[in-house]
Amino acid sequence: MQSKSINKKIISWFLIILLVFAWGVQKRKNELKNAKIESAAELKLSEKQLQDSKLNTENIMRDLYHASVCNFKNELQPVTEVLANISQRKSIPPDLLSELKLFNDSAQYMAMDEKILLGKNSNLNSDERSMEVALKTFAKEINLKTAELEQGVITVSNPYFAKLNKSVTALVAPACTLYESSHPEKSVFPNETPTDKKMPVPGGIDAELNRISRQVTYDGICKLKYSGQQFIIDIENAESNDVFKNSLLDTSKNLIQDLYSASFSFNFKGLYTPKPDEMHWSSDFEELKSKLENYRYVYWSNGSKSILKSMKVLTNRIQDAGEVGCAEVERLKRLKTN
Repeated sequence: MQSKSINKKIISWFLIILLVFAWGVQKRKNELKNAKIESAAELKLSEKQLQDSKLNTENIMRDLYHASVCNFKNELQPVTEVLANISQRKSIPPDLLSELKLFNDSAQYMAMDEKILLGKNSNLNSDERSMEVALKTFAKEINLKTAELEQGVITVSNPYFAKLNKSVTALVAPACTLYESSHPEKSVFPNETPTDKKMPVPGGIDAELNRISRQVTYDGICKLKYSGQQFIIDIENAESNDVFKNSLLDTSKNLIQDLYSASFSFNFKGLYTPKPDEMHWSSDFEELKSKLENYRYVYWSNGSKSILKSMKVLTNRIQDAGEVGCAEVERLKRLKTN
């Protein structure tokens, strides 16, 4: 009887051990199964996050591509301004070539822009494929016209230039539409709204910023003194020999640009807000610029020596203004050290 009782206990313990072992095995299986499920879920989540990240990156790059094509029209502005100035006899026809070359470089870059932003294997939609074809066609066209203008095959009066602004506007319109449809709250070409600038209160950081802005502004006027000096040298050279004509035309263009910059600083759009007694500067520089543009055009067209004398008198006036600018710059520098 005792032997049977011992056997039952052994069997009971064996069954208990077996059950515990079976439970342990099952638990381990469940843990492995759950771990596998969690791992699969994490992998799936990771893949989704990777896909979302990739999609977001693609969307951002597409936005940049659309915006860059849309803003391409801004690259044409210098060309448009020169063409308008030529028609008004404010610029001479040779001025167009340098601006057209810069615009041509931008067009060549734009024709490959989708490869840079979207990648060589970019999956373009139908609208983007049409844009790509149009951009490449335009790039070849403007490259040819630039070469023809440079070699004298065509002139500024060629009908191509008259319709260039319209052609570029139509070229970028699809990109602008795509960008604005994704960003209805944004305007690619926002309208500028004038803001009233208040005069700074003496003392403090505003006054110091105003002093710095004033110094930068008058430094632009001071520059007229030195660009005027170089122009006087070229005028005297051209008076002695016509071989210096092109050099004079280039130098006069630089002086005209300096007059424009000086005028811009005093028309409430520059760095410095002028005081009431400084308001005349903008109109004075505009007047000097307009006269120099006229003299330059006449000299280009007929090489008149009398125009050179008029240029010299005008340049002396410009240099006088430059002297005033240099004196004010020196005064403002002394204020900083005191």
